[in-house]
Amino acid sequence: MKKIALLLPIFLLTSCGENGYSIQEAYGAEGEIIRATYSHGVCASFADALEKKYVDCLNMVYQKSDFDIEKTYFDENICMVSSTAEHCAVVHLEFLNVDVGPILYIDASTHYAYFNGKDSCYRSIKKMPSFFMEHVLPGEAEA
Repeated sequence: MKKIALLLPIFLLTSCGENGYSIQEAYGAEGEIIRATYSHGVCASFADALEKKYVDCLNMVYQKSDFDIEKTYFDENICMVSSTAEHCAVVHLEFLNVDVGPILYIDASTHYAYFNGKDSCYRSIKKMPSFFMEHVLPGEAEA
């Protein structure tokens, strides 16, 4: 009984639980992120490589969300991006043996990361750290 009592807190700290998923679980990919690029806003025509210390920030727990990426960042009436689209960082991830990886939208005002997973939209449980936000959205990192 004492062993169970000692192991239970360790299990709870290391398990995502039923409402939390790694980015790999939520997207349906396996393995580590092998490459990540980011751009300032949805309309940016170029992307910079994201260094490992920033990629490591993306390895967090995500939960299912009713957030609508299309409605928030794209204006469906005129097939253009919305006014909030330039106030997010867009991160493209690549996994080994996956043709198309997830695209994360990291909101400048909330600092949460959102992406469309295999069955739902997912949101990071924690906000992205300030040093990450300052790198991907310089000048808009105050939240």
